[in-house]
Amino acid sequence: MLLQCIPVMHMRTTLDLPEGLLAEAREVSHLRTNRAAVVAALDQFVKSHLRARLLARLGKTRLLITQDDVEVMREDDDDPVPGQPTRLILPPDGGHPWAR
Repeated sequence: MLLQCIPVMHMRTTLDLPEGLLAEAREVSHLRTNRAAVVAALDQFVKSHLRARLLARLGKTRLLITQDDVEVMREDDDDPVPGQPTRLILPPDGGHPWAR
Protein backbone atom coordinates (compact mmCIF):
# COMPACT_ATOMS: atom_id res chain seq x y z
CA MET A 1 0.00 0.00 0.00
CA LEU A 2 1.42 3.36 -1.07
CA LEU A 3 0.95 6.23 1.37
CA GLN A 4 0.82 9.75 0.05
CA CYS A 5 2.02 12.69 2.12
CA ILE A 6 -0.28 15.68 2.09
CA PRO A 7 1.27 18.96 3.22
CA VAL A 8 -0.68 20.70 5.97
CA MET A 9 0.02 24.32 6.78
CA HIS A 10 -0.39 25.69 10.28
CA MET A 11 0.23 29.23 11.35
CA ARG A 12 1.22 29.82 14.94
CA THR A 13 0.95 33.37 16.19
CA THR A 14 1.44 34.77 19.65
CA LEU A 15 -1.20 37.33 20.56
CA ASP A 16 -1.32 39.61 23.57
CA LEU A 17 -5.06 39.64 24.28
CA PRO A 18 -6.86 41.16 27.26
CA GLU A 19 -7.57 38.15 29.51
CA GLY A 20 -10.90 39.55 30.72
CA LEU A 21 -12.16 40.05 27.17
CA LEU A 22 -11.04 36.58 26.14
CA ALA A 23 -12.72 35.02 29.19
CA GLU A 24 -15.91 36.95 28.44
CA ALA A 25 -15.83 35.78 24.81
CA ARG A 26 -15.50 32.16 25.97
CA GLU A 27 -18.33 32.62 28.46
CA VAL A 28 -20.87 34.22 26.11
CA SER A 29 -20.05 31.83 23.28
CA HIS A 30 -20.02 28.73 25.51
CA LEU A 31 -16.69 27.73 23.97
CA ARG A 32 -14.15 25.94 26.11
CA THR A 33 -10.83 27.02 24.62
CA ASN A 34 -9.19 30.34 23.86
CA ARG A 35 -8.44 29.12 20.35
CA ALA A 36 -12.10 28.29 19.67
CA ALA A 37 -13.18 31.71 20.98
CA VAL A 38 -10.63 33.55 18.82
CA VAL A 39 -11.51 31.52 15.70
CA ALA A 40 -15.24 32.14 16.26
CA ALA A 41 -14.61 35.86 16.76
CA LEU A 42 -12.49 36.10 13.60
CA ASP A 43 -15.13 34.19 11.64
CA GLN A 44 -17.86 36.60 12.80
CA PHE A 45 -15.61 39.60 12.06
CA VAL A 46 -15.01 38.47 8.47
CA LYS A 47 -18.69 37.66 7.87
CA SER A 48 -19.75 41.01 9.30
CA HIS A 49 -17.44 42.93 6.98
CA LEU A 50 -18.52 40.88 3.97
CA ARG A 51 -22.18 41.62 4.78
CA ALA A 52 -21.35 45.33 5.11
CA ARG A 53 -19.59 45.26 1.73
CA LEU A 54 -22.61 43.59 0.16
CA LEU A 55 -25.02 46.08 1.75
CA ALA A 56 -22.89 48.96 0.49
CA ARG A 57 -23.43 47.69 -3.06
CA LEU A 58 -27.21 47.46 -2.59
CA GLY A 59 -28.89 49.55 -5.24
CA LYS A 60 -25.64 50.36 -7.05
CA THR A 61 -25.59 47.43 -9.45
CA ARG A 62 -27.43 47.85 -12.72
CA LEU A 63 -28.89 44.59 -14.00
CA LEU A 64 -29.61 44.20 -17.68
CA ILE A 65 -32.53 41.82 -17.15
CA THR A 66 -36.05 42.44 -15.95
CA GLN A 67 -38.12 40.61 -13.36
CA ASP A 68 -40.09 39.06 -16.24
CA ASP A 69 -36.82 37.71 -17.69
CA VAL A 70 -36.03 36.14 -14.31
CA GLU A 71 -39.44 34.49 -14.13
CA VAL A 72 -39.00 33.03 -17.63
CA MET A 73 -35.56 31.69 -16.69
CA ARG A 74 -37.02 30.09 -13.55
CA GLU A 75 -39.72 28.37 -15.59
CA ASP A 76 -37.15 27.06 -18.08
CA ASP A 77 -34.62 26.07 -15.42
CA ASP A 78 -33.87 22.40 -15.03
CA ASP A 79 -32.89 21.52 -11.48
CA PRO A 80 -29.22 20.37 -11.75
CA VAL A 81 -29.49 18.54 -8.42
CA PRO A 82 -33.06 17.58 -7.52
CA GLY A 83 -34.10 18.96 -4.17
CA GLN A 84 -31.16 21.36 -3.81
CA PRO A 85 -31.42 25.07 -4.61
CA THR A 86 -29.11 26.65 -7.15
CA ARG A 87 -26.88 29.37 -5.68
CA LEU A 88 -25.48 32.42 -7.42
CA ILE A 89 -21.87 33.01 -6.41
CA LEU A 90 -20.46 36.40 -7.31
CA PRO A 91 -16.74 37.04 -7.72
CA PRO A 92 -14.96 39.12 -5.04
CA ASP A 93 -15.14 42.32 -7.12
CA GLY A 94 -18.91 42.34 -6.68
CA GLY A 95 -20.28 41.12 -9.98
CA HIS A 96 -19.88 40.44 -13.62
CA PRO A 97 -18.71 43.20 -15.99
CA TRP A 98 -22.04 43.17 -17.83
CA ALA A 99 -23.97 43.72 -14.60
CA ARG A 100 -22.32 47.04 -13.72
